[in-house]
Amino acid sequence: MPARAYHAAVYWELGQQALDPEEARAFQEKAAAEMGEIRKVIPKPPTERKGTTPFKDLLIRQHLHDTWSKAEELWRGAQGDK
Repeated sequence: MPARAYHAAVYWELGQQALDPEEARAFQEKAAAEMGEIRKVIPKPPTERKGTTPFKDLLIRQHLHDTWSKAEELWRGAQGDK
C-alpha cells in the first residue's frame, strides 16, 4: 500500500504541472482512484497513520501529506462523502 500512496502523490503532482486542464483533471482523478484502492484495504488514510513516510525532512513529509489529503478529498467527493 505504501507504493500506491506514493503513486497517488506522483499523479497529483503531475496534475499540478499539466498545462492542459483536462490532463490535469485526469491525473487528479488517477490520484483519487489510488486513494480509493488504498482505502479498500486500509480504512485509515495515509495522512492519519504514523510512520507513513520514511523521510526525516519535515517539508517533504508535509508536502506528501498535503497531496494525499487533496487526493483523499477528491476521492471522498466522488464517493459522495464529505
